Amino acid sequence: GGGDYQVVQYGGEAVRAMKLGALDFLNTPVNQAELVALVERSIAVRGEQLEVQAARQRREQNLA
Repeated sequence: GGGDYQVVQYGGEAVRAMKLGALDFLNTPVNQAELVALVERSIAVRGEQLEVQAARQRREQNLA
């Protein structure tokens, strides 16, 4: 799992994709409200990851 991208799996390989790090999956037919909520969640998760990464970098610079 984990990388620079949040993945939302659409379709048949959802369990495999989740094991490989997908953020979530969508059932068909896609519900627009669920899609919007998932995209918002993905953006929030990525924002949190970037904040943690920036804090680590600041800490490392302060220790250097």
